[in-house]
Amino acid sequence: MSRLGTSTYQLCDIYYRSEKQLAFEQEAEGVRSAVAEGNLAEAKKRLACLAKAAEKDNLNMQCFLMLDASVKLADGGEPEAVFTPEDGWKETAGESGDARTFLMSCTGELELAGDGQEAYEMRSELWTEETEAGSLYHIRVQVIGLRDQKIQVELATSRYQAEK
Repeated sequence: MSRLGTSTYQLCDIYYRSEKQLAFEQEAEGVRSAVAEGNLAEAKKRLACLAKAAEKDNLNMQCFLMLDASVKLADGGEPEAVFTPEDGWKETAGESGDARTFLMSCTGELELAGDGQEAYEMRSELWTEETEAGSLYHIRVQVIGLRDQKIQVELATSRYQAEK
C-alpha cells in the first residue's frame, strides 16, 4: 500500500463513504418508489430521513431537492409552489414566452447566498404542454457558475397528468 501512496485509513474511509452513499441511494429509491405507488405518507417519512445526509454532500442535496419537489408535486401542489420567495426564489421574465423562470443565487455550498456571497445561480424553468388527453408538465433546473457562466448541473424531467 505504501508504494501506491495509500494507507489503511484511506481505504477504510473510502469503504465507509461508499457504504453511506449506498444507504442514501437506497433510501432515495424508496422515496421514488413510494411516490410512484402514490404512497405519499411513506415518501415523506423516507424523505425526512434523507434530509440530514443530504446536508453533508452537494450531490446528495441535489437528489434530495428533486425528490422533495416530486413529493410536493405528487401531493397535489402546483409546480410554482416549489419555488417560493421564502426559499430565496425570484420569478423573472423568461427567455421563452411559454416558460416561467425562477432564479436563486447560491454560495459555493449551494446554500442561499447573502450579499456578496454569490458563486452560483440556480435557474428553474417550468412550462406545460396541453394535449387532448391531458397535460405534460416540464421542469428544467440549471446550476450556473457566476465566474465563467458555464452550466455546472442541468436536470430536466416531465410529468404527464391525464384529463379527468
